[in-house]
Amino acid sequence: MTNIGQENPFSSFASESSETSETTIVVGIDGRATTPTTPTSPTSIKVGDLRYRTRRQVALRMNVPHMNDWRMFADSVGFSHLEIKNWEREHDPMNAVLDDWIAAKVPTLYDFMRVLAELGRFDVIKTLEEETRVVSPFTLQERVSQSSDIRENDVTNNARQLESLTLVASPNLPPPGGGVPSLTTPTTPASLTAQIPQQSPVSITTSPLSPLPGNPPALPSNPPSPMVTVEEEEQSEAEDVEAKLGDLIRNYKTPDKGKFFDVFLSYHEEDVAFALKLDQKCKENSLSACLPFRDLLLGIDRYSAIDYVIQHACKRTVIILSPKYVKSEYNEFETKVAYQLSPAQRQNLLIPVIYQKCKMPSLVRRILHIDYTNELHRPIFWERLIDSLK
Repeated sequence: MTNIGQENPFSSFASESSETSETTIVVGIDGRATTPTTPTSPTSIKVGDLRYRTRRQVALRMNVPHMNDWRMFADSVGFSHLEIKNWEREHDPMNAVLDDWIAAKVPTLYDFMRVLAELGRFDVIKTLEEETRVVSPFTLQERVSQSSDIRENDVTNNARQLESLTLVASPNLPPPGGGVPSLTTPTTPASLTAQIPQQSPVSITTSPLSPLPGNPPALPSNPPSPMVTVEEEEQSEAEDVEAKLGDLIRNYKTPDKGKFFDVFLSYHEEDVAFALKLDQKCKENSLSACLPFRDLLLGIDRYSAIDYVIQHACKRTVIILSPKYVKSEYNEFETKVAYQLSPAQRQNLLIPVIYQKCKMPSLVRRILHIDYTNELHRPIFWERLIDSLK
């Protein structure tokens, strides 16, 4: 086959923000021109079109303090030191950076992966690959670079072997040291055959790893994967969630509908008495509450377990505020997890309850709450709270 208008195999990735790329026309032996199909390019996906779940998974990794965390990302895409210092006050700085980056530049997934590769955050690139099912061009370049060395060695060895056969099989070559070639012994096909060393035929074949010299290197080919329907994909994801919840929650059973718990109770360990009282009120009203010390299995990572349970197993989260709660790093983490879910679902998933007089966290100040210490709230406190959980 002949390529017309040959292009770099990564031409679909070459332009960082271009929405169009050159087209390769392939002419077959029958003279018909066809356009080969190509996988979805990261240049065709805008960062602003990523799903909430994808951005959240990225933010959970980039927000963790690291040598190349969200701060270095913001610096790499051109934001100032003053802007970065202001984002430090955000509950989710990475998503705040992405929002401003999207508004200013309209970046593509290619741009995103390129910056992450420069920072060495291939763990985040892997997350993007898994979530978007798009292969990063940077990992492809590494694979093709490794294969190019093999191709170069194959072509060189083939050329040397052809050269050695030509020297042996040529009847009119002068003898070593010069002079006229001897004509006393006629060269016949039989004698010529006897002079040629017994070697296997030499052939240069085309493959993804050994193309003919002059042709552009080919991308590693993968066997076509079977088509997966949206329903099958959703069913697979649901089965994965159920299996994970079974590893985290005591006596877990797949609910007939909805989620396993009606509410997750977030509280400081010294306020457990009030949490147990709220748990009892829930039982009286046929609601199920999740208390981490009682309902989660031992020996699991505390932070990742709470994040997963709040997201997948609980309809709502009640945070029981007190002076010690607002000073606790662990309780702050629970609040952030629930807060990130609440605006995305446009529901009252996060319900603040002031159990003891304290300074309201800035993250939840604008959320309507109920105050247990307020005498005006006390007569209707339990009724209002339970109604909000139903």
